[in-house]
Amino acid sequence: RAGAGLAPLQLTMGLRWYDGTLRTAEAELAWAPENTAGESQSFGFIHNCMGVSASYPADDRSITAYDGHPWHAVTSENNGEAAVTKPGTLFVAIG
Repeated sequence: RAGAGLAPLQLTMGLRWYDGTLRTAEAELAWAPENTAGESQSFGFIHNCMGVSASYPADDRSITAYDGHPWHAVTSENNGEAAVTKPGTLFVAIG
């Protein structure tokens, strides 16, 4: 509630866990309403997909045994933009 004299909520997320492993997350479908700069709204999840907090080339298959599956990168070289977005790659389970 910025109007009540409180600072807006800001969420920060590290790219790695304390032991150095990369973060992973379920791939979520979300976007802001058309023609607005408003808050993104979540619509669901992409099954058998995950986001990884690092930049991988398209068609990368180096993640071979996470959650019992081999994985295939479907996005390419997302390095993020300084202070705006974080790096990340969308992977889909194969096999």
